[in-house]
Amino acid sequence: MKANLKTNMAWLGVMVIGFVVIDGLELMGVINSFIENMLVTIGINVILAVGLNLIIGFAGQFSLGHAGFMAIGAYATGIMTQTMATPRDFICR
Repeated sequence: MKANLKTNMAWLGVMVIGFVVIDGLELMGVINSFIENMLVTIGINVILAVGLNLIIGFAGQFSLGHAGFMAIGAYATGIMTQTMATPRDFICR
């Protein structure tokens, strides 16, 4: 169990360092809006894939709920950006 904890903490450290590096590059202007949008899309798809791996891979259950909740979130975000006075940076960040 302790070896697994060390591995998880190492991955957490890698993710935090990666986030800090990407955020720093964005603040310096190295990453433009296209790359930022691409990274956000990749992150969303990674979260979806990890969730599906947990349900289908480890539990052996078939789930359509992931796609449904992702669609509801996308629809709600679209309505918020169209009807409310929500700045674009608030939604995309």
